[in-house]
Amino acid sequence: MNIHENLRLPCDNPFHTIALFKGLRKYNVLTLVPLAFILCMLCLLFVPDTPISALIPSFYKDIATIGFGLLASILLLRAQAWRPFYLPVIAFLPITLLLLVVAQIALDLMAYWQQHLLVIAYLIWALLLIVLGAELRREFELKRIVPLMAGAMLLMGVVACLSGVLWHWTPNMLATGLALVSLVYLSASKRVANGVSIILGLLIVGTTAYAYQATLGVMILNRSFSQLSSHLQYFWLLTKESWHIFLVNPLLGAGWGQFAWQDLQLANIYPHQSGMTKHPHNFLMQLLAETGIAGFAIVLVGLGLWLKRIAQSNALSNSSALNAALFQSSRQSANPDIRWLYACLVLLMLAALLNNALQAAPVLGFVALVLGLLEERIIKLDGRASVQFKDTALLGQLSVLLLLAIGVLVLVTTHRQYTTIENWYKRTARFTQFQEQHLPVMLNTFGTLRHQSLLTPYLDMGIVRALPNHPKLVKDKLAINTQLLQHSPQAIEAYNQAELLAVSGQTKFAKQQLQRAINRHPDYLHGFSMRLIETQSKEVMPLLFLIVRHNKKEIAEEQAEAKVKAQNLTNTHETTKPQSRLHPNKQRSETNIKAVM
Repeated sequence: MNIHENLRLPCDNPFHTIALFKGLRKYNVLTLVPLAFILCMLCLLFVPDTPISALIPSFYKDIATIGFGLLASILLLRAQAWRPFYLPVIAFLPITLLLLVVAQIALDLMAYWQQHLLVIAYLIWALLLIVLGAELRREFELKRIVPLMAGAMLLMGVVACLSGVLWHWTPNMLATGLALVSLVYLSASKRVANGVSIILGLLIVGTTAYAYQATLGVMILNRSFSQLSSHLQYFWLLTKESWHIFLVNPLLGAGWGQFAWQDLQLANIYPHQSGMTKHPHNFLMQLLAETGIAGFAIVLVGLGLWLKRIAQSNALSNSSALNAALFQSSRQSANPDIRWLYACLVLLMLAALLNNALQAAPVLGFVALVLGLLEERIIKLDGRASVQFKDTALLGQLSVLLLLAIGVLVLVTTHRQYTTIENWYKRTARFTQFQEQHLPVMLNTFGTLRHQSLLTPYLDMGIVRALPNHPKLVKDKLAINTQLLQHSPQAIEAYNQAELLAVSGQTKFAKQQLQRAINRHPDYLHGFSMRLIETQSKEVMPLLFLIVRHNKKEIAEEQAEAKVKAQNLTNTHETTKPQSRLHPNKQRSETNIKAVM
């Protein structure tokens, strides 16, 4: 098979991309099916962020992305993929991060072993996609697969924009950018006619502007400059908080996925933000906070050396053991394709820096795939020193088959368990409203799944919220709730922790926890106060006194602010106060004080 054969495109077809499929006829099914799975995985980038799931909004989208990535690994089941096997040098980036996770496991930096396993699984999945990217390039060349990827993204971009207009979804700006970049590439390479390119470009830009006009209008009515300043201040506070976490845990960080827990711990130091914050909206700052100098250096040095290899690729010697002549030859006449990959990577990295988009499986998968496609240096593993090519290929095929089987089994099992948890979550109004006959059934189901599921934190959430704060249950419930807080410090668990600490006799820690809960989740304070009054327990009285003092202080501050505003007002018309996370609407009423007193 001559993989350097040029593909001639007709000049009379406005959608020249269709001609690309003719060049794929000579490939067998075991080669084309993985390419189809990769295209399906990339299309999920354009699925709207509208929550499809009640419990974990991105669950179905992420599990489908991981599934397509795993199924694409059947490309490595061919014997020729292992004769010899090409390992991209950039693959050592996730491998090194795996070693970092092992070090964090040894220090027990995460509450659940399921968290360790999920991080390891994601890194192995990213490693697999990097290897698949290199294998796709060796098999098809960039000039064959890049137009297909760009065409799929353009099609999905148009569909996503039209869907946003019809169903009033807000378009994903990253997806819109990828669609426009793909349109420019296909138009420049004469695969889409100029007239069609103009129409599609106006369609994408116009529908995106239409979808965002309502948001922009609200921002203008709400004095957008004040709102923008508030958001910038919020991001600055998150940056300071991330740096604080890094200084406390400089070497290995606080642990993967531990930013939300650390944020709650620092609630009394950084009180001017509300809600559960899972990440600082900046991938680099999250790296510093959760992985310390070690993780930050691994990623920065790894990507820096990768960029350096690409810049020096033309100067590499063909005699180098780390250089593949096939990769160098496939690079010729592929400059537009490489530039499209660069443009996509820049957009992905901007999304990671501005909103930490790498936590989403579709974005992480695409980044890993692009790194593998663009890697210019590989390590050639031919096994001649110990075993023959035939044995090497068989061992590699069996390894990939085992990985695929385990991965699919885990995905299917996790999906089934998740549907069970989600059904109970919906039926019980987020595990807060139980019918007496349903409670034993749910607790028995969750107790059975708890030690064999990757979703144990969500099972614990249901168990903790369902069980009463009975003296006989307080010790076990406190242990589970403490563990759950380190995974997902939501409002109910944050306040419940204070009550459990108080009932167990740890009054000092209970008051500290309550103050943190008030700072992060002020809107839940009234309901919690009513619950404490209903219990009429002497153990929780210190918490009630703390709430009274807090409410008095809040009311005094609100009255002082009202006096200042009254003095500065020149007319009787009140302007709408912009909502923001920095200055939440902390509805403090005198009813709390009257009820307590």
